[in-house]
Amino acid sequence: MPPATPLACAYRKMSALSASDDIDQAGWESYALTTFRQPVEQMVQHIVQLLTQAGPDEWAHTVLPIKPVPIWRKSVLPRPGAN
Repeated sequence: MPPATPLACAYRKMSALSASDDIDQAGWESYALTTFRQPVEQMVQHIVQLLTQAGPDEWAHTVLPIKPVPIWRKSVLPRPGAN
């Protein structure tokens, strides 16, 4: 794990960085990345339903009604009133 240098700390205050997979390392204090947890079980259920009940023409035009869950950490702070 890289050390928290003064330059890294200053950069963290000026930047915003987020990730889309919420891996364990994102929560390490030296990174503290805001992430978006993907609802994998819900995604799989929708995909299985598409594969078993819809045809290939529908697959290409389907948007899954999935909402990732934000995990707020230090790299990006939520706006007041955001969940």
